[in-house]
Amino acid sequence: MSIQESRSFDGNTIPERGRWLCIAYAFPPVSRSGSFRTLGFVRELNTMGWDATVITVEPGDEKIDLALLDQIPSKTKVVRVPWTDRIVRIKKRLLIKDRRQRNARHADECDRDTVADPHHGKTEKIDSLYQSLRDFVSRAMMIPDSRASWIGPAYRASVNAVKQLSPHVIYSTSPYASAHLIARKLSKRFRLPWVADFRDPWRANPFAPRMPGLLGWWDEHLEMQVLKDASWVVCNTPTMERELIERRPLVSQKCSTILNGIDEGVYSARTTHPSKKSDEFTITHCGNFYGPRKPDPWFEALRQVLRDCPRNQPNITLRLVGEPTYDGKHLAAIADEYGIAKNIEVYGTLEHQTALDIVADSDAVILAGSAGDGAHLQVPNKLFEYLALKRPIIAGAVKDNPAVEILKKSGAKAVLCKPDDASDIASALKRCIDGKFSDDHAAWHGVDQFSRRERARELTAIFDRLTTNRPDSKTSVIEEKSLDQEQVLGKKRSNVQSNSSTH
Repeated sequence: MSIQESRSFDGNTIPERGRWLCIAYAFPPVSRSGSFRTLGFVRELNTMGWDATVITVEPGDEKIDLALLDQIPSKTKVVRVPWTDRIVRIKKRLLIKDRRQRNARHADECDRDTVADPHHGKTEKIDSLYQSLRDFVSRAMMIPDSRASWIGPAYRASVNAVKQLSPHVIYSTSPYASAHLIARKLSKRFRLPWVADFRDPWRANPFAPRMPGLLGWWDEHLEMQVLKDASWVVCNTPTMERELIERRPLVSQKCSTILNGIDEGVYSARTTHPSKKSDEFTITHCGNFYGPRKPDPWFEALRQVLRDCPRNQPNITLRLVGEPTYDGKHLAAIADEYGIAKNIEVYGTLEHQTALDIVADSDAVILAGSAGDGAHLQVPNKLFEYLALKRPIIAGAVKDNPAVEILKKSGAKAVLCKPDDASDIASALKRCIDGKFSDDHAAWHGVDQFSRRERARELTAIFDRLTTNRPDSKTSVIEEKSLDQEQVLGKKRSNVQSNSSTH
C-alpha cells in the first residue's frame, strides 16, 4: 500500500501519514550550517503529513546549541549514533610517528658527516617513499570524507530503524557524503526509494581538496554510484544542478533544485529596525572564513573606508560571528596587520539565537562569497537569515552566483561587489553607509517566496511521487524532466509549488 492510499476503520477512511528516514550528520544539537536545512524540513514536513526518523551522530567534540532541540517536533524519532573518529586519530598517529622519525634522523645526521655517508642517498629515498605512502594512506582514509568511520555504526542503526518503523522513503543529505553511502546501501537492501540531497557539490566543491590519481578515481567512482542509484537527486542551487547535469548526464531525468529557505517562526519575534546612535554604524558578518573565502579583501576594504572617510562619518565597527580564526591565525591578529583592530569585534561561535539577535541589531550585514572555480555554485544559508531579518546586505558574489538573483527577487536592500576586490568592496561599503540602494522603493517585497514551507512542499512533491503508483497532478516535478534538456535548465520550478500546494 502506498502512502497515497488510506486505511479504513469502522467505515471511516483515514489517510496514512508518510514516514521518511533521514540520514544527516549535521542535526541539532550539532551547530553546523547544514543542521538548519534538515531541521527545517523535518519540522515543516511534520505539518504536511510526513513523520521523520533521523539518524545522526552523538555530538562528541562538535559544537552544540541545545536551544535547537526545542524546534524538533515531538513525533520525530532521533537516533544518535555513538562513534569514535578512528580515521582522524590514525591519521594523527601517522603524522606524529613520521615527525618523530624525521627528527630522530635529523639529529643523527647532525652528529656525523652526511656527505661522506654512503647510505645518505638511500636514506633520503626511503624518507621520500615513506612520506608518499603516508600521504596516500592519509588521503585514502578521507574518502569520501573525514567522517567515513561513521558509516558502519550509522548503517547498523539505520537497518534497525527500517525494520522497526518501515519508512516509505529514505533521504540523505551532504556534506558529509558518507551519509549518501549509508543511504545507498539501505536503499538497495530494502528496495526503498531514496532522495540524495546535496547542500554542496561533491567532486565539484571548490572548498574540498583535490584527490590525485587512484584516490581521485575512487572518489569519483563513489559519487557516480550514488548518483546512479539514487531515485532522485536534489541540489540546493540551480547552478549546482546545471553543473551536475552537464558533468553527469545520467541524472538529467531525476534532478531538481530546492533552495534553502527562511524559517518564519524563528525570526518573527525579532526587531528588524535597530535604534542606534547616529554616529555609529555596525556591520556584521556571520559564518566562517576558510579556503578561498578570505577575510583579507574585507579587512583591506574597511581600511580604505576608514582612511578616506570624512570627519562627520559615523564610527564603523565590523562584528565577526563564527570561527575566530582563518588558516590557523586569529582574525583579530589579521585585522591588526591592516591597522583596523580597534574597529573589529570578534565574537567567535555563538548559539544561533544569540547570533540572530546580533544580526537584527546591525545596520548592515556581509555576505562574503568567493571567487574562482566553483564560486557560482553555492549560496550560504545565512543569506536567507539576512533576508528574514531584513538588514541591508553587502554581498560579495560573482555575477552568475544564484545569490544575485535571489537578492533581486526578494527586493532586498543590497549592494553587490566582487568578493576578491578590496576596492570594489570598499565602494560597496561606502554606498551602504550612505544608504544608496537600488530599487529602494520596493524593498523586501519578495522575501516571503523564500520561506522554508515552500521549499518543504517541493520536497513532499518528490516524496509523494516516489511512493505512489497512481499518476496525478503531483507528479509534475518528476515529469518535467522528460522535456527538452535546454528547456529544463532554463525553466523556473513554479510548478513544484503550485502542484504541491494541495498536500
